Amino acid sequence: MTTDASRPGAPHTSQVKDEAQSVASALAAKAQDAARAVVDQQKAAVAEQVDEVAQALDNVAEGVERVLPQAAPYVREAVSTVQGASEALRESSIDDLVAVVADFGRRQPAVFLGICAFGGFALARFMKSSADRRREAREHLASQGRVRSQGRR
Repeated sequence: MTTDASRPGAPHTSQVKDEAQSVASALAAKAQDAARAVVDQQKAAVAEQVDEVAQALDNVAEGVERVLPQAAPYVREAVSTVQGASEALRESSIDDLVAVVADFGRRQPAVFLGICAFGGFALARFMKSSADRRREAREHLASQGRVRSQGRR
């Protein structure tokens, strides 16, 4: 019985295999770092948008305090919650956020599934309306092109 080491070229094959695994690991690490950088950028952008929502709610709270003072504490609570979410997004790593979402899903599975369903519905509506706007814009541009070409005749 012969072993791989006794075959001609076997140590070389093993070395090539080890180098390939090393290169693959390095590429995977670089890809993971790049993905984390993109996610961190997106996380910061979302945190900024959430902060803008909190500022808008704060403005609403001021109006509510004048018109309906008894509802003001509830609006202020909503503002505080949204500001807390914005801060948590900024300060947490993606791993922390995933852990929080997973923990929430385990503690409140029905609410979690409801939020996911609502989010999916909202995303589908957003994508459909975006596609509709793009189609309308193309049709508008195409009709303008026809009007211009008819005017030249």
